[in-house]
Amino acid sequence: MNPLIEMSIQGGRYLEAEKQVGDIILSEPSAEAYFMLGTVKSNLLLDKGRSYMEVQFCFDKYLEMSENRSQAEKDVMAFCVGLYSQLAELEKKLQEQKKKEAWNAALGVLVTFAASKIIDNSKQSFGAISGIVGAGFGVGMSMESLSNIGSLSDIMAYVIRIKVEMIDYLKTCVKNEVRLFESEILTLGEKYGNVAQVDSSVDVSELKSVLGNNFVPPTEAIALVQIGERHASIKTWHTKGFLKNTPFQVPVGENVLFGFKSNKSPNLMEYLFTTKGVYIMNNPKLMPYSKVSFKHNLLTTIGHNRVFGLQTRIDNQSNIIEALNNFISTKK
Repeated sequence: MNPLIEMSIQGGRYLEAEKQVGDIILSEPSAEAYFMLGTVKSNLLLDKGRSYMEVQFCFDKYLEMSENRSQAEKDVMAFCVGLYSQLAELEKKLQEQKKKEAWNAALGVLVTFAASKIIDNSKQSFGAISGIVGAGFGVGMSMESLSNIGSLSDIMAYVIRIKVEMIDYLKTCVKNEVRLFESEILTLGEKYGNVAQVDSSVDVSELKSVLGNNFVPPTEAIALVQIGERHASIKTWHTKGFLKNTPFQVPVGENVLFGFKSNKSPNLMEYLFTTKGVYIMNNPKLMPYSKVSFKHNLLTTIGHNRVFGLQTRIDNQSNIIEALNNFISTKK
């Protein structure tokens, strides 16, 4: 590892490190350099205009160029599990701020990566990990540009989407260490709640075309569920309990396909479609595909089984109802 690059990373100067590693790749590409670039880009994710696709590309090149695929998968997982943990902690802090309905500027400095602790935990789970994994952790994910993303709800949705995209990426890239990956998913679930996942194998492209702006991509749908936007003084996507309502979590073993919304609010989503059935925002209990159908309700909006569903009328309602019911028929 180039000591100048390591100093940049340890000092939190990720833009500088990104350029330094990029220059090395241009002149002498290597598996190690691509891994390091992926970790550096991970530390720059909390800013407008960044994408997890950049990180995926770097890790893909690392896996492709590594002589030991299994070890490379462990390295990628070790770093991503540490990053997921950090994002989950950040999400907790953002949820606290959401309750106060205020963005606390004090959060905008750094979220510290407890590098030694994460590396120790990684060694327990993954055994030997490469030195470049530890070097990539640095001092933390810079949050100075987090406010560029938008409102507090926008920031929360963005952080949640990164978590979902990272798990979805690991599902596709981990080929030799599948059992270890599944074990880590369970561990993360025990620490931070169910690890929401998407299912990209189900073709919803035709449905997306018909629903248009009312179609919610799966990663965004998960984010909107976890944000739980208030509507008519009720916090949506909460399950009703005897004394209090608790945030709804997509059950383990059930993956998200897409969401369906009206145009009532940017962060309000009425329906969630999973691999097992449909959920509605104000009473999120599983409705198996065999027991649900969509139609115009008495208020002339779209609902299910004559129940009031969408909060307002939308364009192309008849065609959307037909498309939804056709999709449901393929899942029965």
